[in-house]
Amino acid sequence: AREQDSVEMSRLKQIEFLYNQTLADNADLRQLLEKEHQLLELTQKLTEKNSILQSDYEQLQLLHKGTSTDFECIQKINEEQKSQIAKLENIEKSLRDQLKELDEKYQTVNKLYEQTVKQYDDSLSEIQTLKKKHQANTKDLIKQLQQLQKPKSTNNSNEHVSMLLTRQVLLFILKF
Repeated sequence: AREQDSVEMSRLKQIEFLYNQTLADNADLRQLLEKEHQLLELTQKLTEKNSILQSDYEQLQLLHKGTSTDFECIQKINEEQKSQIAKLENIEKSLRDQLKELDEKYQTVNKLYEQTVKQYDDSLSEIQTLKKKHQANTKDLIKQLQQLQKPKSTNNSNEHVSMLLTRQVLLFILKF
């Protein structure tokens, strides 16, 4: 009986050990199940987040594609504008050269004009002087002719011829 009790005790200890082991294993299993549940929740959240990120990524790709297209268009416009600016700069340079050339021609023409105006003024002064001399000479000739016309005791026919000649000379002189 003692042996049986001892075997029985040994079995009871073994059962108790197995029971405690089962309880510990059950606790570990619960922790593992809880951990699995947490990991499943985390996996679900990560899957949802991944889905959102994938959607955002696709939208960003579309936006990038549109932006790239816009950028290429803007680059093309920029190149065209650079080309246009270069053409306009060439035109501006050409116009500046033409302006410089025209300015030089203007300066030359202006000098010629000033010289011509001076010559004209000098000529007017000379003409005025010549007119005064001409008038003085004409008056002097008229006086001389009038003295010649004074009646002398000569015949009338010579006097008449002399008067006609005097008038013709006077008319000729007055024309100038």
